[in-house]
Amino acid sequence: MLEIKSTDLANFLSKEQPSTISIILGFLPSHKVAEILGFLDDDLRTEIILRLASPTPTKQDIVSRIEQVFIRNVVSKIASKKGKDEKDIGGPKMVAEILQSLDKELGDQMLGAIQDSSPDLASEIAGQLFTFEDIAKMTDSDLQRLMRDVPMEKLPLALRGVKEELFEKFAGNLSKRARENLLEEMELSGKVKLSEVHIVQKDIVTLVRSLEAAGELSINIGGEEEEYV
Repeated sequence: MLEIKSTDLANFLSKEQPSTISIILGFLPSHKVAEILGFLDDDLRTEIILRLASPTPTKQDIVSRIEQVFIRNVVSKIASKKGKDEKDIGGPKMVAEILQSLDKELGDQMLGAIQDSSPDLASEIAGQLFTFEDIAKMTDSDLQRLMRDVPMEKLPLALRGVKEELFEKFAGNLSKRARENLLEEMELSGKVKLSEVHIVQKDIVTLVRSLEAAGELSINIGGEEEEYV
């Protein structure tokens, strides 16, 4: 499918009704939706995220009508699907993924807007968010798999200011020498902007999500650890 720039999509969609925009975005990947939302006005963005937060059934004939006012290549793969007369778009899981693709400030703002509208829905979405701190709940084997793909030079920055439990989770899965190097790097580095720390942590969370999607590790989101017998 033709790749269309998020800025172009945002410009095109901004001329449509929020209900139409929400349906269209409901068919796009979460990371693409997050990019597009970043280019929309605050009020419009808030209304769209509220609509997306609640799953909305939409029939194939609605998609066909939207296709007439939208770029054909964006929805062609949806309209051509057979055997599916209707589809639920949006929902807490999708919005959680969108929020995690946004920068932290904007993501918090969007979750706050949902909280003001529906505390129960906001709580459900929050329960599906995986944060950097949630890495402390991962098994050692999963964390070791993750750390194979995390550049070691990023770890000192990512672990700045984290709780001792999380630091020890990472440090405990390092060799003695690697742990000593980590501590040394953290001691020698000067002050860093919190925004820089968040960027690196977000990159690692994105990596966790991609590895989970590939079936290479599992994560526990919201709730207690699974029990095994």
